[in-house]
Amino acid sequence: MKILIVDDLESRHEVIADWLSKVAKGTNPVIFSAYDIDDVKKIFREHKHFDYIFLDHDLGDTIFADSSDYHTGYTVAKIMIEQKITYDNLIVHSINIYGALNIQSLIHEVIIIPVFTLVRFNELPGKLLSLPRNTDWDEEDI
Repeated sequence: MKILIVDDLESRHEVIADWLSKVAKGTNPVIFSAYDIDDVKKIFREHKHFDYIFLDHDLGDTIFADSSDYHTGYTVAKIMIEQKITYDNLIVHSINIYGALNIQSLIHEVIIIPVFTLVRFNELPGKLLSLPRNTDWDEEDI
């Protein structure tokens, strides 16, 4: 199982990796960590398919960044399209709901989860691996 985590915060990488160690036992996941667009481009040079991609929208010092800003998950989504990066599941986690929806406008098959799931509960819901694509979460789903 190949997993890419794209987030500028180390703490979110740790939360996602910890969650994966609990729910993906026996699958020997290979986790790639990207903190900015340059990291993403380096990883995409060698890897064209991922089982899971966890993608944040705001990848710089700006919170609620405009999707036209280069340092965003929206840019990552455009690069994915240009380079024909494939995936089984794309999970967008961002406090910036407008940025998340902009990513969804480019790549329709996404799962959007609220960032508070990572922050408040410090874990991801166990049922995430079984969700169908194009799933938007409400707080009561968690």
